[in-house]
Amino acid sequence: MCDPIETLKLAIRRAFPQNPVPEAVAASSLERVDIDPEVNEFFNDFNSRRWEAIPDEAIMRNAERLSFFTAQAFCYYLPRFLFFLITCGESRLDAIELILYGLTLRESESAVSSCRVEKAKALSAAQREVALRSFEALACKDFASRVMPILRELITDWRQFTLLS
Repeated sequence: MCDPIETLKLAIRRAFPQNPVPEAVAASSLERVDIDPEVNEFFNDFNSRRWEAIPDEAIMRNAERLSFFTAQAFCYYLPRFLFFLITCGESRLDAIELILYGLTLRESESAVSSCRVEKAKALSAAQREVALRSFEALACKDFASRVMPILRELITDWRQFTLLS
C-alpha cells in the first residue's frame, strides 16, 4: 500500500530533524574541495544548508554522490533525497535511478557495502521505516516499472535491514 504523498512528507519531517546542520563532508576531505570540481560542487550545494533548503537542481547534480556524505550528513540530508523521490516525475528518471543505486546496501549482487550499511545503521528505526515507505511510494508511480529492478532490490534490502536492526 502506498502512503499519500502529503502524509509521507509529514512523516519524513517528523522523523528527520532540521537542526543542527552537520558538515556535509568529512574534515579529511576538505582539502579536496579546492582541487576536485565534483567535491567542490557537492560542498557548495550542501554544506551548512538545511535539508529542506536544497533545491531539486542540487539533488539532480549530486544524485550519484551520496557516498560523499559523512554518516551524520547522510542521516541529515537523506530526507531531501526522499522528498525528491516521492515528488518528482518521470522526466527526472535518470536522477532517480542514480539515487536508488546510491541507496542500495549492495555493491554487487552478492556483496553488501559495509560503508552503506554503516550509514544506514546511523538512522533511527523511525527514519529507516519512513525511508522504506518512501521507496514503496515511488514503486506506486506510473513510471516505476522503468526502475523496478533496482527499486525492488532496494526495498527488499531495506526491509531486511529494518527488521534486523
